[in-house]
Amino acid sequence: SNVIVNGSTREYSYWFKLTNQDDDPVAVAPELILPVNGEQNIDLTNPVCFRWKRGQNLTKYELQLSYSNDFTYIFDNFETSDTNMYVSTLVSGQQFYWRVAGFHSGSDTPLYSSVWSFTTKAEVIDPPLILNPKNNAVNVYQREVYRWTNINSAIHYRIQISENETNKIVVDE
Repeated sequence: SNVIVNGSTREYSYWFKLTNQDDDPVAVAPELILPVNGEQNIDLTNPVCFRWKRGQNLTKYELQLSYSNDFTYIFDNFETSDTNMYVSTLVSGQQFYWRVAGFHSGSDTPLYSSVWSFTTKAEVIDPPLILNPKNNAVNVYQREVYRWTNINSAIHYRIQISENETNKIVVDE
């Protein structure tokens, strides 16, 4: 285009970009990668790795873990700006559901990934060793003190007493 500057005609080219500052950039929800949907018996010896693809125009994420697929009860959640998280607080022998909420700058409205599930490996607990009374002991007092070895991961103990191996149980506490 030609313009007149101080009485002289000059030719100029203009480059410009039109933007609408009121529009937010389009944000896209994150996509889950690990653990794989439906994975069974995840070993809890080491922390479990959760990984997802970065969502478009998202600046922070919240990993959500739940016992139910509708997330009415959140087992735990973790905030991060990264796309992976290592979790060491999972419970053995449970089914979990997980998703990632993504947030873009200036918004508190989350964009949720799909919901995936997995189960953790059940922990096998060795039985305690009976210390008192000894096996096959005779003339044991009714109010005998019963002792066994401690199992660190046990939540509670159950004691069963019978007159012999084939009789029905007399005490079950």
